[in-house]
Amino acid sequence: MQLFLNKKMGSNIRKAAVLTAAIVSMTVASASWADNITVNYNGLTGSSGKVNPHPNGAYFGGVSAGLMTFAVQSGPSMWGSNLQAFCVDINTWLVTGQNVTYDIVSANSTGGLSALALTQVSWLFDNHASALSGSNSDKTAFQLTLWEMLFEGQEKIPFNLETGNFQAQNFGTPITTANTWLANAPTIAGGVSNQWEFYVLNPKDPVNNQRLITWREKPKDPNEISEPATLLLLSAGLGMIFFSTRRSGAQFASLA
Repeated sequence: MQLFLNKKMGSNIRKAAVLTAAIVSMTVASASWADNITVNYNGLTGSSGKVNPHPNGAYFGGVSAGLMTFAVQSGPSMWGSNLQAFCVDINTWLVTGQNVTYDIVSANSTGGLSALALTQVSWLFDNHASALSGSNSDKTAFQLTLWEMLFEGQEKIPFNLETGNFQAQNFGTPITTANTWLANAPTIAGGVSNQWEFYVLNPKDPVNNQRLITWREKPKDPNEISEPATLLLLSAGLGMIFFSTRRSGAQFASLA
């Protein structure tokens, strides 16, 4: 009888442990995501304007600044047939005339953004995402704000596009708009957006290509397991272990 009860207890524990392991696996799987995505630059459309960075900066000459849409040739279905992105680099041109493949990674993972940059990008989207569907001037201001945050960091506070390592000159309204936004931007890392997820596209083929940043609204699928729900399921799995062993122990005591 003792052997039978031990086997039954072991079976219950194994069942609960398998459930718990599956829940832990889902938690780990939902915490990170990375894949390749191939885009066609011939399918590129832009909503931008020309900006002249300061000649003492990393980039010389005029550069387009603004929101771009790329035609997706292959990649995760979550991006559909088009991908909107902003440039991360200012000293590397986009490769055109061919399909280009990127490693696309979560902004808070290796190859993504620093903690401070992620905090600042989160703030920018949370407060000024309306610019994404606004005028070309607003989209250009959005790009300039991103560049100022990424290339100035904590080296120059307060932010200002007319001083420091990255400067944009002779472009009027977008610079004024960007400086207005930057006046309230966070300068210390702490917190990320509750509404948006951010991803960095790192050049893979060819590698001498411009990095990009893209985003999506955090999923609101009722079937998606959120972090609190995952923890609840994990607790349920542990509870099964406890009650299974307790019930088996009670059965053993009554038989004794």
